[in-house]
Amino acid sequence: MIPWRKRTAKTDVPFGISQDYEWILIYAKSDQFNAFTKRENQRKYYSTPDIPGREWRAHDLTTQRTAVERPNSAFTLIDPKNRTEYPVNPNRVWAVTKDTFPQYLNENRIIFPGDYDFLKISKPQMRYFRDEDEAKAIKKTGSVAGVSATTTQLPSDVGMTKEGTADLGKLFAKKAFPYPKPVELIKYLIQIGTVNKEDALVLDFFAGSGTTAEALLRMNAQNNGSNRRFILCTNNENNICRDVTYERIKRVIDKEGYSASLKYYKVDYVPISERMYYEYADELLKHIRELVELENGVNFTDNAEIGIVLTEEELNEFISNTDSFSKCKKLYMGHDLLPTEEQEQIIKAREIEISIIPDYYYRDLQER
Repeated sequence: MIPWRKRTAKTDVPFGISQDYEWILIYAKSDQFNAFTKRENQRKYYSTPDIPGREWRAHDLTTQRTAVERPNSAFTLIDPKNRTEYPVNPNRVWAVTKDTFPQYLNENRIIFPGDYDFLKISKPQMRYFRDEDEAKAIKKTGSVAGVSATTTQLPSDVGMTKEGTADLGKLFAKKAFPYPKPVELIKYLIQIGTVNKEDALVLDFFAGSGTTAEALLRMNAQNNGSNRRFILCTNNENNICRDVTYERIKRVIDKEGYSASLKYYKVDYVPISERMYYEYADELLKHIRELVELENGVNFTDNAEIGIVLTEEELNEFISNTDSFSKCKKLYMGHDLLPTEEQEQIIKAREIEISIIPDYYYRDLQER
């Protein structure tokens, strides 16, 4: 539970108390999840022929523990190459025990004086590898802003409601939505929840003005390799979906020149009380195109480079339409559709990539 300061103004305060904060509640599916961000790694690493393909650094092999506290680490280290002995300091014993030392030595993790000319050391050191450092280089939520990892404070630059209003004001001439969340706040929450998940799919069931979408698009643009996607859900009370949510995302994409595919769908109910299961199943199957678009992040409308065929008639029409066929690069095809040998050769000659629509689209719809 993280407090977010949404305002500082004291106008219209009932009973003299200002509601300055709201609470952000964070849930996880299991205790294995940990919201974190990468720590900037500024350590000095070396590349040497004896450790091909891995960069490493050297670090003090002693600890701040005493021989009384860790008696198993109070022993004399011996360099196996020249039998040089390194007595332990009883006030700063080794970071390895007498039992684990052979293992570390065998893994080439112990460095002795004289092993490398460029490394001026007088006592044994521990070797750490860059790839392992970066895998462990995490800091908990809040530390992005330099706050201790044990706190639940947000960075000061996530903004307040006034910043959210300003974000929306850049896209709409008049106030389109009351008290929108600031883009930087939502972007921060997406960052801490999707680190190392470049293809994460973010679901917002209460989309409001569409701040989540703008935050994610901005994050993708600022981070090479990020291919995060979003699904937003909202009702259409006062035409908010069409006039605000969808329109905002569309304007953000157009204004910033983001590479993105955008489409919205209206969810409806299919009554089944007086119908046999196969009757409403057939009706649901009419929406295979929309399901394919949603899962793959594509848009078939006015897109000559991507096509979809679900029946033999559609396949025949697709191939006979020279204009659209010549521009197509990828074709989604129903799982039970069997092209003729001639059609296969034509498609192959055009080097069109074929993607078979999985049968679970059909099976799941028919079972519901």
